[in-house]
Amino acid sequence: MHAGQFATLADVITFYNAGGGDPGATGVVKDARMVPLGLSDADQADLVAFMGSLTGDPVAPALVVDTSN
Repeated sequence: MHAGQFATLADVITFYNAGGGDPGATGVVKDARMVPLGLSDADQADLVAFMGSLTGDPVAPALVVDTSN
C-alpha cells in the first residue's frame, strides 16, 4: 500500500478481505461503508494470481506518443 504497511499483495488482499483497519486504532480513518469482503482462501489466491497477470513489459515509447493532434 502507499505507506508500505504490507510486504505482499496477498497481505493487502487479506487486510481488505477482513474489512480494513480497526477504526478504534490510533490514526486509522475508515469509511463506514468498508466491510469484510467474505472471500474464501481460494478466491483470495485467485485474485492475487489475476492481479499478478496484469504486469508486463513497459510499453514501447512509440506507442505512447500523443496522436490526438
